[in-house]
Amino acid sequence: MEPGSPSSDRAPPGVDWLFWMTDPNRVGLASEPTRRRLARAPRHLPSAAIALSSWAAACSDSGDATTAVGAAEGFPLPPGPVYATVAQVEMPQGSSTLVSFTDAVPSGELQTSGALEMPGGAQVTSHAGRLYLGDGETYTFTRYDVDGDRLVERGSLGLANRGMTFMNEAFFAQNRAFMVNSDQLEIIEWDTETMGVTSSYDISALNREGWGHEYRGGHLREADGVLFFIWAYTNDRTEFINDFVVGVFDTNTGSFEIIVDEACPASAGFGGFFDEAGDLYLPADSFGGFTFFDGADPKEACIRRIKAGERSIDSSYTIQPVTALGGLAPWGLYYAGQGVAYTTAVNPARLPEYDSVFSFIFDTIHEGYAIDLAAGTAERIEEMPPDAVGFESVTIEGQVLIPRSAGAVRIYEVDNVQTRVYALDAATKVATPRFTLPGYLDAVTRLR
Repeated sequence: MEPGSPSSDRAPPGVDWLFWMTDPNRVGLASEPTRRRLARAPRHLPSAAIALSSWAAACSDSGDATTAVGAAEGFPLPPGPVYATVAQVEMPQGSSTLVSFTDAVPSGELQTSGALEMPGGAQVTSHAGRLYLGDGETYTFTRYDVDGDRLVERGSLGLANRGMTFMNEAFFAQNRAFMVNSDQLEIIEWDTETMGVTSSYDISALNREGWGHEYRGGHLREADGVLFFIWAYTNDRTEFINDFVVGVFDTNTGSFEIIVDEACPASAGFGGFFDEAGDLYLPADSFGGFTFFDGADPKEACIRRIKAGERSIDSSYTIQPVTALGGLAPWGLYYAGQGVAYTTAVNPARLPEYDSVFSFIFDTIHEGYAIDLAAGTAERIEEMPPDAVGFESVTIEGQVLIPRSAGAVRIYEVDNVQTRVYALDAATKVATPRFTLPGYLDAVTRLR
């Protein structure tokens, strides 16, 4: 049996295997589907904070519930700079999200014994010195403020009555937050001070008769408040409209438009970024390779650019990643800085060696490459082992952190999964081991 085949890497009963394996909001291959079970409060919090967290979760079940929480004893933080590293840990009884706080980007072995823990696969985001935890089990966003050397809960917003089956990431602009509710084709806005919903915006223009759809990740341009998000049309991941589709939403005016690029394939939305000039680069990666290797309308992967201040694709940018990679098929696009991006690629000529496209895509044969975004050239990164499709990298402070996880494709064998994270230097295109952690890397972000 080939590693990565559906029979060896099975999803939990009743869960679509391909959805489980390729959802970018579930930390790539690692995460289990969201469960609607009774919420737990974050562990290791003092009893007062636990009681408040439990109360907020209970309130959220009734709908758009706003819970204004007063000062509590809070969660201890290191003095000075504070970084939050988020790991998803899988166990036979379920998954947990661990948030560990350090005074620098981690190095060596990340200690998680005193981490803040949330049940299931939580969305964790920071903005303006605040930490936001999105609980996908109760559909609740909770705001935590840095108060001296403590992290203190300040309010929660429940979205259980919005008709969503999965909680997407949130985007922040000053004291406003936005989230795409793909189930109901709306964008929800709330006030981050009061933690109450203030508006919702119709995006039903994205609906296509006879087709299911998926939100595949987004990027908010803070300079003018424009949100760009990748959209895909698929019916149960067995057939696709193989076009690159981007929604463009102005958070200031509420206007909405759709970009359709028929020259490029559908995208799984792994990565994408703004560079130093504010230009946005987006990957059209054949939905992680599926529409290229097993599609009725295969197209080579693309990189598309939207210039700073613009809302349409820059037709002057013609770099072709497949050409840069010498014919390899890429997925993912992450920024290392200085005009260098990181991607992962696989040789299409090896497909006949496997009994299915699933086996091929989820085997640990995908190599890392550095792409020069201006020259259109690529260099293989020799220092890292290969991996399988689905693991997201993280860009922070002029470097891209690239995870390599033991047992990557045998994700149902969840015991003792460990991840080694490499840091890629843009100038030298050399990757060096940075830190290890249990489970799978989700995010690294700076709070102060």
